[in-house]
Formats: sequence, structure tokens, C-alpha cells
Amino acid sequence: IVAAGWAWKALDRQDVPGLAWAGLAALCAAGVHGMVEVVFYGEPTLPVIGAALGFASLAAPAPAPRLAEPRRVQAWAPFLAGAALLAGGLLVFYRPLAAAWYANLGALEQSRIELGQFDPANFDHPSLEQIRRQSDLGQAQALFEGALGFQPGNLTALQRLSLIALARAEYAPALAWMETAWNASHRDLTTRLIYGDALVAAGQPDRAADILQGASWAGGRLAGQGWARYWERGDAPRAVFAWEAALMLDPGNTDAAAWLAAAKAHVKP
Repeated sequence: IVAAGWAWKALDRQDVPGLAWAGLAALCAAGVHGMVEVVFYGEPTLPVIGAALGFASLAAPAPAPRLAEPRRVQAWAPFLAGAALLAGGLLVFYRPLAAAWYANLGALEQSRIELGQFDPANFDHPSLEQIRRQSDLGQAQALFEGALGFQPGNLTALQRLSLIALARAEYAPALAWMETAWNASHRDLTTRLIYGDALVAAGQPDRAADILQGASWAGGRLAGQGWARYWERGDAPRAVFAWEAALMLDPGNTDAAAWLAAAKAHVKP
């Protein structure tokens, strides 16, 4: 609200610095971004908002005249302050920002390939997992791994690499990536769901169910995966794990119970 007031009052000024308009634009961009993904308010990048707010404050109503300072100080002070801010930002944020850059490029590359083949009107012909199995996502994976080189706990890279690995039946790396995310204290719903998937694939349905407790539709999701990801691909043991976890989360799922009984009949003791 204060920044909006500065912007309104700045319309009557003739000497609003360019950095002020840049700061106001940055706050608008952060606000729009926060409508869909609230990254800035929960990550180490939070001070960036403070920097943008500081620049935006230059758009405040013109201050009262002050005694003139020596011209040399007036000329160099903004440059020195900017250089100090840039140096401090590079020291603090270089690696996380570089990781975010690589992770975002990887997400764009992955989306470009997947959405080019995905038909939302027929979402299972082919399914997203089929697209991931048959597509060359090597460039996207390389970018995600580059992100992890700068920041081993980059959540976007860990989640996306794990999802690709799960679709391709590469279960050991899928679990390793999600354990890295879990050990870094990520507890958001997406992390819990993917970690649960990886635990089921690793034969740990009890732990998967424990992690997914409270996620209202996690049971139905696992039941569907038991059929589409495992049973249809001839992996009856993992289908058993998926349906066991689904029933732990949703004991009333009669379809999962019937599928589990059928799958157990195909699994040798």
C-alpha cells in the first residue's frame, strides 16, 4: 500500500530516478509472481524484496530541500551503494540464483517437449508417463543436474529428476533424489507425494503411507498408479506395494482391495 502511494504521488514529480521506477516494477513483478508461486517469501531470496522496496522508496514525495553536499560525494554515493549491494548480493545469492536459473531452464525444456505431445482432451493417450519414457529429455536432465551442482538441495531439480526416473522405472535414483529433498526439510505436498511414490517403488509402502497421512487424495492417486504404472507394465510386486499403501490411506477403497487380491495371486511367495 505504501509503495502504491509512492507511485501515485510520483506522477506529480519531475525528477523520479530511474531506479525508483525499476524498484516499483520489481515489486509489481514479485506481486504477480506471488499470485501463483510464493517463492520469494519462503526462500533465502527474501532480501531481494527489500532491495526492490528500497529502490521504490525513491519514488516517494520529494523531500524538503537540504544543504548541498559536496558534489563529489553526491556523484559517487549512488554508484558506491549500488556496487556494495551488487557485491553483497553476488556473495550471498550467486549459487542459489544460478541453481534456480538452471532449474528453470530445465523446466522450460521439459515442458516444451512434453506439452508438444500431450493432449489434455485425451490425457492418457499417451499419458504423461508414456511421454517421459519415449522422449529425449537428456537436455532437461542435464540442466537439472547443473542446478544441483550449484545447490544440491534445489527442490525443482530434485522433484523433476525423480518424476522422470519414476516414469522410466529407474527407482533407485528416484528415491535418492527425494531423500535428498526430504533430508533438506522440504515437507510441502508435492514433495510428500513424489517421495511417497519413490518409497512405494522401493518396497516401503508402510513408510509411504505414513508420510502421506493427511493428504486427502493420496490414496486414490496411489491406487491409480498401482494399475497404470505397475500392473499394466507387468510389475505385479510393485502394484502390490502401491495398493497396500493406498489401502492404508483409504481402507474403504474396494477397487484397490480387489486389485490387491488379484495382484497377490500373481506374486510368488
